[in-house]
Amino acid sequence: MERKAIRAALGGLSYEIAEASTAEEALEILLRKDFAVLLLDVGLPGMDGIELARFVRERPRAARVPILFLTGRAREEDLIDRAYGAGAIDYLVKPIRPTVLRAKVEVLAELYRHRVAMEEQARRAVRTEQREAELSLRELRLASERHFRNLADAVPTIVWTGDPAGRVEYYNRRWFEFTGLRAADRPRPWFSELHPDDRERARAAWEAAIAEVRMLEGEFRLRAADGSYRWQLCRAMPEIGPTGKMVAWIGTFTDIEDSKRAEREREELYQRAVEAVQARDDFLSVASHELRTPVSSLRLQLQLILRRSRKDPDLDPALEAKVVGASRQVDKLARLVVQLLDVTRLQAGREMELEREALDLRALAEEIVARFEEDAEQAGSPLRLRAPAAVEGRWDRLRLDQVLTNLLTNALKFGEGKPIDVEVGREDGAALLAVRDRGIGIAPGDQERIFERFERTGEVKSIHGMGLGLYIVRRIVEAHGGEIRVESALGEGATFQVALPPS
Repeated sequence: MERKAIRAALGGLSYEIAEASTAEEALEILLRKDFAVLLLDVGLPGMDGIELARFVRERPRAARVPILFLTGRAREEDLIDRAYGAGAIDYLVKPIRPTVLRAKVEVLAELYRHRVAMEEQARRAVRTEQREAELSLRELRLASERHFRNLADAVPTIVWTGDPAGRVEYYNRRWFEFTGLRAADRPRPWFSELHPDDRERARAAWEAAIAEVRMLEGEFRLRAADGSYRWQLCRAMPEIGPTGKMVAWIGTFTDIEDSKRAEREREELYQRAVEAVQARDDFLSVASHELRTPVSSLRLQLQLILRRSRKDPDLDPALEAKVVGASRQVDKLARLVVQLLDVTRLQAGREMELEREALDLRALAEEIVARFEEDAEQAGSPLRLRAPAAVEGRWDRLRLDQVLTNLLTNALKFGEGKPIDVEVGREDGAALLAVRDRGIGIAPGDQERIFERFERTGEVKSIHGMGLGLYIVRRIVEAHGGEIRVESALGEGATFQVALPPS
């Protein structure tokens, strides 16, 4: 597709275009014909574009062909240095802009025609009188220069040329239209029209490029006719003559103000997002701390009321059910407050704190499954525990309670009223805990994401939740030195498996 797009961009021009899909094909063509410009993709299969450029430079027939690299990795300095070290004079960043491609190819093709014409004229001059040869050559130079300047005036970018010492000799029409300067005035150095804050940086970069005879590239603000400044990508390349010496500089300015503005807007949006996330985390931290005390107090009061009420023989069953329901909701609220506290601690960079003790994982699972029996009955999802033997180790009891509680809560929420299995056992010395539901399942693209903060599966929008449970589970398991994974398919439920080292 890229080759087709390049051919389309150069279509209609008086060029003969040869194509090669591999480096070997390109070398074979270069041995048979001369070319004005060589467009090389850095990512050629087999021998890459940079290696091919080095082979080209070693062959006398193709050594002087200007090379333009095509790359999708413009900001990798090592790649750019390698490209110029292999003999490139410039590079274009994918996706290729047709107008820029045509402008660069036209300039280089015209330089090639100019060089070929001059070499042919020089050969003729050997066979004719020196005076006539010099006159013809001078006329050819003038005609070629006029043609080049007409071509430069037609392209949409600013074009300028300079002598080997870097003194500007020519600006195209676009320069004067943009800057508002007069064409009749003596050409001034291009960096004199830059923003004062960019001027010295540009001058230093230009002097270094002249001294080292290498490509100059930089982003600078150029003053417009109305006094404003617009960001420009400035490039200047040395032109090497037939004798191998540098004979001139060719420079361009490409307007990048719109892309710079978009970059600034993206940075502002990112900063706002960072501040919003920080504000959210600060709020959650304060809210969770403020909620913990009243929620704990309310929880104790409801438990006390329930115990006293059950001693009353005349207790209204409907009232008892309401107190039980309220107590269950407060328990859920208390778990959420604990999750928020954990998240804010982790966000602050604090490690998950563990209080290890000797613990039988089977006994803990039996206790938690019994606690969830009433919730499971209301959800229509029978709970089945399979734990054939004790599984002992040193773990944090409260944290593993959180793990199984969160996994069972999720299973009841997404299990669609179908049976839920809990399994406890050992494998290869590790303790295993698994919770399997037969509900909606999790899409493959969501199976890693659901373990992050505030993330939920995208399959069911009507089920509410903060998206913290699995994040806390993962951090607790990792703090124990274990791992958690999920196996699932849409419509077939999900199985969460936790593996824990014994201590």
